[in-house]
Parts: sequence; structure tokens; C-alpha cells
Amino acid sequence: MTKKYFTILVLLLMTSGLFAQINFEKGYFISNNGQKTDCYIKNVDWINNPVSFEYKLTLDSEAKIARLATVKSFTIPNICKYEKHTVNVDMSTKDYAKLNNDKNPEWQEKTAFLNILVEGDATLYRYKDAEISRFFFKKGTDNIEPLVYKYYLIGEDQLAKNSQYRQQLFTSLTCEGISRNRVSNLNYNRTDL
Repeated sequence: MTKKYFTILVLLLMTSGLFAQINFEKGYFISNNGQKTDCYIKNVDWINNPVSFEYKLTLDSEAKIARLATVKSFTIPNICKYEKHTVNVDMSTKDYAKLNNDKNPEWQEKTAFLNILVEGDATLYRYKDAEISRFFFKKGTDNIEPLVYKYYLIGEDQLAKNSQYRQQLFTSLTCEGISRNRVSNLNYNRTDL
């Protein structure tokens, strides 16, 4: 009987983190006019790119909403960082039934908070919504470029991929640690990129 209670207790402790409430975390945002506001941002662990976020000036104050139209960037240190950019997003699908024979991306200009995944001499960004996940990069002060990856058809039913992102990265990020072989094996996902 004691073993049964011990097992139940262990299971409850292991799953308690799954039911933790969403917290306001110390962070800041920068408005379009460059004003930095230290605040507490509601960390909802965004799966898709947000178009707004809740914040409080103090933990005891009333929550307010900051929107894409008025904010340049927002950060919760060591958790997430988003910057507003206007970029061309490939809106093509991976749905086999909707694929066409064009290997070129289906660009649509969007203004969005891009999630910064890696920041440095070269910066990696991600745009994600319910339908697509796309990556972008910027080297130094250059413009942000979409990393091109698209499924398309050859003929009636042969699936092909435009994996131009590999060539883009190899050409732009030349250094001793990055070999052509390493880049040619990169998958188009957050971990590999």
C-alpha cells in the first residue's frame, strides 16, 4: 500500500509543472520612437509569432496590451526576444494536395514580430503561424533575408524541394568551422539552423 502511495506522489510531483500558471516576467519593450520601458511581460511561451503582448509596469499594477503597431521590440531576458520587421514570407504550403510545379517561393510582405533564435555577427530569426514556419537571417548590418525552402512538384506527382537556404548560408557565413558538407546536410528546422 505504501508503494502505491509513493508512486502516486512521485507522479503528482512530476506533472505539477504542467499545470503551472502563466507568469509575468521581468523584461522590457522598445516603442517605435525608441523609448525603452522596463516592465513585466506575460510569458505565454508563444508558439506562433505574437501580434501583441500583455505587460505590467509593476507586478501589482493593471495589465496593459502592447501591439505590433506601436512596439519595435520586446524581450524577456534569457527567455525570448522579438523584433518587428517587414519581410517577404514564403506562404507556400507543404500540403501535397496544394503543391504546384513552381520551385520559386510565393512571397507575401508581412510586418511581424520575428523571434530571434541566435544573435551575433549573424542573426537567425523565425516567423511562425498556424500554417507555416520560416527562417530568416541577417549578417552584420545587412538586410534580413528569407532562407528559401519550398516543396514543389516535378511533373504530376514527383515531390521535390528547393533547398536554396543551404547555398545562402554557405555563401554568407564563410568561416573555417563551416564546411560545405556540414551545410549540405542542414535540415530546415530550428535545431539544425
